[in-house]
Amino acid sequence: MSTALLFIVNAPVKGQTLGLYIYEVTRQNSFTAIQNASVGTPVTLVGTVYTVNGTYNVYFGDKLVETGTAQQHYVASNFTIPEVLGGNYNLTLTDISLGQNYTYPFPILTEYSAKPIIPSSPAQLQEGQNILLNVTITGGNASTAYGADITVVQPSPLSANFTRSVSLTTSSLGTAQMQINFPDTTFSPSGSNTLYAGTYTVYFNLSQSLAQNTFTVGFTDLTTYHRGETVKINAVGYQPTQSATLAIQYNNGVIFSQAVTASGQGVIAFSWAVPNDAAIGTYTATITPQTTPSKAIADVQTFQ
Repeated sequence: MSTALLFIVNAPVKGQTLGLYIYEVTRQNSFTAIQNASVGTPVTLVGTVYTVNGTYNVYFGDKLVETGTAQQHYVASNFTIPEVLGGNYNLTLTDISLGQNYTYPFPILTEYSAKPIIPSSPAQLQEGQNILLNVTITGGNASTAYGADITVVQPSPLSANFTRSVSLTTSSLGTAQMQINFPDTTFSPSGSNTLYAGTYTVYFNLSQSLAQNTFTVGFTDLTTYHRGETVKINAVGYQPTQSATLAIQYNNGVIFSQAVTASGQGVIAFSWAVPNDAAIGTYTATITPQTTPSKAIADVQTFQ
């Protein structure tokens, strides 16, 4: 259906002679035309060929990216932008039977990324755990050293941020990649951490806003449970042996409450079995210290 709609939207008017032509390029599963992209972007080329049900080739620069068969005259070619240097390229649609080409200019942008490698849902990162940050450059210059500052900003309303400077050297195709840990002693100022539940923001060169991503930290091991499963809680950042109350609410009513005590390392660990008659919906877990000090961000988290 989506392919048919693309043809309806982009087809020539009735009676117009069909020829070899590229009408537009869109992101896959999108109707919005794009004029450029980055390496690894899935795209759809929409066009026509002279030959009815003819075979066609699509080239990105000099790279063959797809061979297909037209539906009547129409072409909807799905492919992924290959690994290339940043710069100006041509997309070429070839009507193989006639040996004729149509070219379409399509620049490739340099893309920067510092993407967290997060656990697969419904698992989540828990307080106090480390996370890998995948730092990449694509579409860069060939065999070039790039410097970057990777900055992690704590959840709102905290404003503390931690930065590590790294150097990446691109390949002959303009790609560079490295992985770094957070938190880590290589970040400054010292004291980088994942002590708080909430959303952390990761920047590639914060001052230039080249790229940003986020990751979420909680204190339960999962975000979704079934009846009879166990909610495993691990909350950090408390004072040694500090007392607190763990409460679980549903529909604004407390359905479970338990006094808990932090370990000598300030960790509150607890397991709660989901009742076999638990209602389907959203639950809220809250840890409230009974003595001072409290954490800078209170431990409050929802789960399903």
